[in-house]
Amino acid sequence: AYARQRRNLLDILNRLHSTGVQKDIDLPQIVVIGSQSVGKSSLIESMSGVTLPRDTGTCTRCPLECRLEYSTKNWSCRVFLRFERDTQGNALEKVQEYEFGPVITDKSEVAAILRRAQRAILRPALDHNLFLQDKDLAIKECPPLSFSSNCVCMRITGPDVPDLYFFDLPGVIANVRDGGNINDIELVRNLTNTYISRPSCLILLVVSCETDFENQGAGRLALEVDPEGHRIVGVLTKPDRIETATGEKWAAVLRNEENRLTNGWFCVKQPDPTELRQNVTWEDARLREDLFFTHQEPWKSLAERHRRRLGSMNLIRFLSRSLSKLIAVRLPEVEKELTISLDDINWRLNELPPPKFEDPSSELVGLIFDFSAAVSRDVKGKARLDDTMQSLLHGIRIAQIRLRSSVVRTAPRFCPWSRQDTPPGSPNSTISMSSVGAPLPWVSEPTFLTKEEQIPFDDRTGKIMYLDEVMEFAEHSVTRELPGDFPSFAVKEELIKVSLKGWGTPMLEYFESVHNLMNQHMKTLVDIHFGIHMHSGLHARVMSIVREQLRMLHQKTLQRLDALLSVEGLPFTLNHTYLKEYKDKFLAHYKVIRRRSKGQDTIVRRFNDSGGIVSTQVRNDLVDLTDLLQRFGLPCTPNDLYRLLPDDEFEPALDVIATVRAYFQVAFRRFIDQVPLEVDAGFVRSFDKTIRNALVVGLDVKSPERCSLWLQDSPEVMGRRRELMATKQRLEAARVELSSFVLT
Repeated sequence: AYARQRRNLLDILNRLHSTGVQKDIDLPQIVVIGSQSVGKSSLIESMSGVTLPRDTGTCTRCPLECRLEYSTKNWSCRVFLRFERDTQGNALEKVQEYEFGPVITDKSEVAAILRRAQRAILRPALDHNLFLQDKDLAIKECPPLSFSSNCVCMRITGPDVPDLYFFDLPGVIANVRDGGNINDIELVRNLTNTYISRPSCLILLVVSCETDFENQGAGRLALEVDPEGHRIVGVLTKPDRIETATGEKWAAVLRNEENRLTNGWFCVKQPDPTELRQNVTWEDARLREDLFFTHQEPWKSLAERHRRRLGSMNLIRFLSRSLSKLIAVRLPEVEKELTISLDDINWRLNELPPPKFEDPSSELVGLIFDFSAAVSRDVKGKARLDDTMQSLLHGIRIAQIRLRSSVVRTAPRFCPWSRQDTPPGSPNSTISMSSVGAPLPWVSEPTFLTKEEQIPFDDRTGKIMYLDEVMEFAEHSVTRELPGDFPSFAVKEELIKVSLKGWGTPMLEYFESVHNLMNQHMKTLVDIHFGIHMHSGLHARVMSIVREQLRMLHQKTLQRLDALLSVEGLPFTLNHTYLKEYKDKFLAHYKVIRRRSKGQDTIVRRFNDSGGIVSTQVRNDLVDLTDLLQRFGLPCTPNDLYRLLPDDEFEPALDVIATVRAYFQVAFRRFIDQVPLEVDAGFVRSFDKTIRNALVVGLDVKSPERCSLWLQDSPEVMGRRRELMATKQRLEAARVELSSFVLT
């Protein structure tokens, strides 16, 4: 029963390998590796019971898969060629396996068939049937490869055949013969690593007793992929070549005292060259092997438990048991991995565009609608966890904040004193504000403005104007006014226009920022929705339509913004209360600054001073003065004392600058709302409203022929689909094999 179970396990492993699924799933396997000339071929012969080609130049140059199976029927051998890669070394979509020649019933014929099979593997461009009659030898074209990763498969059954399944790889080489390709060294190394790096691979490491272990490259390769030696089974060969002085060293290796491995070491003795020339049979070779270990030191003195690791048959039994256990453990995991891999393949196939469309026009319209829906979501700011959408709206918001800041900085810089006056801290003063403890309280920004509007004088960009300049401008503006009349409105209108001239630059900078954001954002959306159609020109055409639509809306929006800026040059507001409130505040602010700059606020400051800076007598005199005025029916407060001061010749100019500055407050707040609204409505939202129809017309969706061309697969997508479908076929074939497996 145990033997039957073992054969069933090896059978399912062979069937899984035949599907090619080992490219996708880690299948259990035994891989024989060794450096050149370590006796690896002789070991394979002892394990398989057949003779391998030994002609000059016929060393192993491709993997050899050996499947050995006990059977009550007569001995037979079948040879197959398995091609997993094409002539260029690229993976085939589907593994191709051909039976090479008829069933062999004579062991002596195996070597010749294997020799021809390897030649067929190394010359894949030729019909493999040519090699059966050696017709390939007359063909000079298509020179053979030096090595190949395609595989010769040998399946042997018979009553004396053990149950075993393994791969024999080309020997690891350190140099090449004269005229050889130096790249073969790395090619063989990579081929070996491909097999032994898999976690379920049991590495049969063949080491010759003729050379120190450290000098044999195959050992280094094995330990690179399995540093702890958990998956390595060591095999010592050529024990008859051991010098007496080194015998104990190799015995220590067999006892696993040196170069320790989890699975330990075995030692085998194969026929020497003389015995090979005598055509020693397999059975006779095994008998001579037993006699050698029974009579030769250091082997005959080993403890019994170590002697069980001597000889080819002990090695074969160990490998058969180990592989069976590994298969039994891995099969449930393989089944799960197949299911997971198939789900992943199906998901990736669904991510690719369908290969054909029954209605290409409807399919293209669907892509357009999906794209325009994404545009609409991002433009309207519908909440969703998407960095793409957030980057657009966040960028526009930042641009709006910059617009507000830039426009506020254009506020006119009125100085409520004449150019001849140079109070500390004024633009013409030779005394810096810092030298008098800047900022002086009488030149600070008005506190009734918001924090964002309180821009320091030097940081603003508006025109600097003094009261005497305002008066001079008023005099030059007199036209039909009566004598003594002040051309108030004309002066205010002109100064308002001057104060608004700086709005054009921040307005255009804001619009260009939004334009650039939209350009970049739409490119990202086009890449997302049409990126897989770059090859057909659909992606480029959609990008062209999008950019043309943005360009047209950009021009129209610029015209509307220019009109908006022109309208702002015509002073007007119905917000009288707001304007009057700001005018009164600015007029009081400017008057305070002017009085302080002339020292005319000393009386009131002294009256209100509670710090004891002025004398009690002065304060009492001021109180008596206000009481006297009140007795004459003239109510008076400390601030009313300003009326006793002489009239200010610049009073009309103060009224003008207060009005202009107040109007700036009204107009700039209106402006920083209107510009974003205009850009949003005329550019951002208009694009959302028009892009769908522009794409429908521009892509000619009414033409099925045109739509088919737009939606055709790229070579990359077709190649990817073929690759995924080939993988899916391998996985499904493996799952079918597993589903029919019953361990009896």
